[in-house]
Amino acid sequence: MALQDLTPQLRTRLSRIERVVGVFVILATLILLAGLAYYVYSTAQRKGWFLTKAPYFVFVQSAAGLNVGDPVKLMGFDAGEITKIEPMPPSDPMFNVYVEFAIRSPYYGYLWTDSRAKLTAGDFLGNRFLEVTKGTNGVPTYQINSGEPTEPNAKELPITGVWNDQNAYIPINKKFEVYNEKDHTYKYSPYWLRSEESPSLSDRLDDVIAIVQANLPIVFSLTNSLAESLTNSAHMVERLDQTLLGVQPILTNLTIISAQLSNPHGALGEWLIPTQINQRIQGTLTTADATLRSANTNVNMLADNLNHTLESVAAITANLKDQVQANSLMLSQISSLVVDADDFVQGLKRNWLLKASFQSPSNPPIEGLVAPSVGGGGK
Repeated sequence: MALQDLTPQLRTRLSRIERVVGVFVILATLILLAGLAYYVYSTAQRKGWFLTKAPYFVFVQSAAGLNVGDPVKLMGFDAGEITKIEPMPPSDPMFNVYVEFAIRSPYYGYLWTDSRAKLTAGDFLGNRFLEVTKGTNGVPTYQINSGEPTEPNAKELPITGVWNDQNAYIPINKKFEVYNEKDHTYKYSPYWLRSEESPSLSDRLDDVIAIVQANLPIVFSLTNSLAESLTNSAHMVERLDQTLLGVQPILTNLTIISAQLSNPHGALGEWLIPTQINQRIQGTLTTADATLRSANTNVNMLADNLNHTLESVAAITANLKDQVQANSLMLSQISSLVVDADDFVQGLKRNWLLKASFQSPSNPPIEGLVAPSVGGGGK
């Protein structure tokens, strides 16, 4: 149906709808453009597109795990990104790969002449990342227009100089180019950071595998020795089982003996002294006890009798002492009595009738046939 065929009322309604749709499309386009602008602005802030970026470069042995655009870390922060990775000429005997990266403001103020660039393994897939260290000694790598060293929180100012090997700052332009007075040209001169490259995870795994392969014979010999030791241990256990089987009767006997020894009625005494000998010993001990008792009784009686006898002797000696003390002439009389008795006996010896009773033997004593000589010698 053509638009001319419509009634004026329908054409008025369609024109209104077209205007609403046009306004909606315009608003949607503006919102889309605003979102795109905000995304670009946030990305620019995050990437540091509006910040000054100081270029640096390092030489590495291998670019494995590195890609252009990868972030560069500083104290755990994303301080820049890798901008170029190129191999060195084949004739270069020292370096293999040239890696250039840019550090944005204000992080390049942390990099001094003693800073280093480290290549560290990032994951188990072989990726690596570049990390720069904070300087502690020396001077900043770049100089701003005021001539003062850059600071992390300082106001961003154009970089006017780069530190060189002659221990001085060389003037550079905004493109980080150094003017050469000889040929009157500008040369791009980023700062060279010394690198500390650690081997990648794959290289480490290769080294580990090589070490393991080199030590496999030793491991096999150790496993063989361990298997032999286990076999010997099994044989020893079998022999120990047999020994325990042989010792089991002995243990049973020892158990019985210990049970008998624990008997409170004296089982050990019954072993040492049989029953018959025990009965005889008991009878002998009973008889000996009776004998000792009777002997004790006799000894007591003898002691009593001896005591009475001693008392009697003491009484006699006491009476004799009293008699001697009472009669002082008794000793002289006894002495004269003894002398007279001796004279009486001598008279009896001279009597012809009794003289023979007091004569000595008629036979002379037996003398030796050989007379003794002086010194005990004989002829």
